[in-house]
Amino acid sequence: MLKVLKREFTCPHCQNTFEITERVAINVTLDPGLKNKVLKGKIFRHTCPNCQNEVMVLNNCMYHDLEKRFMVYFMIDTPKREYRIPIGQDGFGDFGEQYALRLESDYNRFRERIRILDTGFDDRAFEITRYLVLQELQKKMPEAEELYFIGTPEGLIRFQIIVKGKATRHLDIDVNLYEKVRNIFEKFPESHETVNALRRMDKQWLNDTGILERVEKIFDAESTENGRSL
Repeated sequence: MLKVLKREFTCPHCQNTFEITERVAINVTLDPGLKNKVLKGKIFRHTCPNCQNEVMVLNNCMYHDLEKRFMVYFMIDTPKREYRIPIGQDGFGDFGEQYALRLESDYNRFRERIRILDTGFDDRAFEITRYLVLQELQKKMPEAEELYFIGTPEGLIRFQIIVKGKATRHLDIDVNLYEKVRNIFEKFPESHETVNALRRMDKQWLNDTGILERVEKIFDAESTENGRSL
């Protein structure tokens, strides 16, 4: 597969036209240095040789980690409601059930998805955990819109709370909550299905599959039995 694409680009600052090199395939197993460039937002940045201004130019890009067995396709022109894209559509091979095959159209979510999978989480169980926590948070903080994963300090999962599209304070949860959710999810048939497609793991996926509702029922039953809540 083609890994880079060269094309002409016009600087929005000085209108100078110059050639840029876009990475359309990133294999961090073969080139580990690219991982930080992606996570720090440098992979799509280009410097104009005329005015020296740096500009971000996003392009469709496949991120591939052979060792950790996941692929994330950043496809900026994919409608947000689109659920899945067959792997064969863009010439990508059949990687089977042992791979996490993901699709993102938002740049920050693309980087976040990589961070989640690179940390070693099952991102399906992670999404369940994220939305369970968000629902509880919204009872006390209804203005909270989203939770954005930023790291795992000292046995915790750290999120940034998003309000009106902007990052606010941090929220830390015990990683044991994720482990509990993962143990529950592993009993569901969805955890063992073979998927040869790039999929979005988001709230729509949780709703379409009914997974979030099923997990909530198990938590509610346990909470009633133990006299405590999430």
